[in-house]
Amino acid sequence: HLAVANDGTLFAALGVAIERSRDSGQTWQYQTGIPAGFEVASLAVSPSFDSDSIVVAGGDDPSKQIIRSSDGGDTWRVVFDGASVEEASEMSAIAFSPHFARDAALYAWLQYGGLLMSTDGGLNWSVRASEQSDYFGQSLVVSPTGDRLYLGALYGHLLASADLGQTWVDLRDNVPDERVWSTALTFDSEGALYLGTDVGVYRSLDQGQTWTRASVGLPLDADEGTPQAVRALAAGRRPPPDGRLLLYAALHQGGVYVSDDQGLSWRNTLTGEPASPTQAPAAPATTPTPVADSTPTPQLPESPSDCPASPDHFAGLWADRAPQLGCPGTSHTLPMVEQVFEGGWMFWRSDIGFIYVLPSKQPYARFEDTWDDSQPIYSCPDSFPAETPPTPKRGFGKVWCAPSQPLVGKLLGNAITEERPFDATLQEFDTGLIFQTDQGMTYILESQLNTWEREE
Repeated sequence: HLAVANDGTLFAALGVAIERSRDSGQTWQYQTGIPAGFEVASLAVSPSFDSDSIVVAGGDDPSKQIIRSSDGGDTWRVVFDGASVEEASEMSAIAFSPHFARDAALYAWLQYGGLLMSTDGGLNWSVRASEQSDYFGQSLVVSPTGDRLYLGALYGHLLASADLGQTWVDLRDNVPDERVWSTALTFDSEGALYLGTDVGVYRSLDQGQTWTRASVGLPLDADEGTPQAVRALAAGRRPPPDGRLLLYAALHQGGVYVSDDQGLSWRNTLTGEPASPTQAPAAPATTPTPVADSTPTPQLPESPSDCPASPDHFAGLWADRAPQLGCPGTSHTLPMVEQVFEGGWMFWRSDIGFIYVLPSKQPYARFEDTWDDSQPIYSCPDSFPAETPPTPKRGFGKVWCAPSQPLVGKLLGNAITEERPFDATLQEFDTGLIFQTDQGMTYILESQLNTWEREE
């Protein structure tokens, strides 16, 4: 996580550490006083930092707190505890109003709690519930005019709100290329909006309506041939008298890069040089990537009576969820495989070769199984095969340890069982499916927001 203050001070956070640099990233000072057990999930600094020295950080699950410093990061205090919001997890994004010195407004995104707002400089917070509260928000920013919010969410979503989070419009299709992450959003002082993703940086000069790629000079992923994944973006200027606009990008594996031409070119902050190009592989990479549902969304029923027929299975569960799942399609009895993890489940579906990843309290993801018999059974190159905890194998292993999808392993944790084959009953719907294991556990997957439920 990166944040740049208006006096050029740069803050960076990783895990339980927050560091500060006053020389454009050349040297860093570790900040003490962080509450014990607090792991940083988001970070932001006041736009009037040179006069108020306010820094705010959001915590990862299970801490899910907001902490605030009014002395430039030297000391901190807890100002909000997400444990007060049922089912909520981490505090994934924080954004200051550009007019913070006047309106004292801040915003934060609490996973499965939705948008939070403070109007007293971050000392007190309230929840602003909306239909988008189930989106897996990854980044949040306020427009320079202060009247528009942008939320970057998992699976390429980019939401915009003109009424302080009461309603949102999805701008996902305005951005080129297939993307999964929307991990970073920032405006520069000239009004350009930047989006950091798993395939580089994009720039918009018209409030998010149109976008262009802005990754020349960033290192390429050796397997995919695309720009490396971006963890954080931060915009600022050099201290006077230079005053040049600067844009920083923290990459998943390649360090920190800086651009002084609005993302047209990039160079490493330590070496001052652009990354050496990495030639893309001649053959397509087999790293698992999430598979989006490309089926056009049909007109969904308002009630079960709007559908021509009832499902062959799970009619009771469907009746309560018809507006979300749509009308029933085909049903199957088919082989599946289950593996249980510390933080969720993986399921392999035999008929179409898909792997479903179901992390606890998080959206599910669907991956194409790219493993075959010509590949090693233990498909994680950096994991020594073990029985306790069992190392995931085959397609499960490829998804669990894929370097392009580190969020999967982080959310699931270690496996606690071996793979278990079983015969499943599965019912398709317009926008989802329901299946039941041989042990009587029923899983309900809704594909519009990738939400899921487990019924015993």
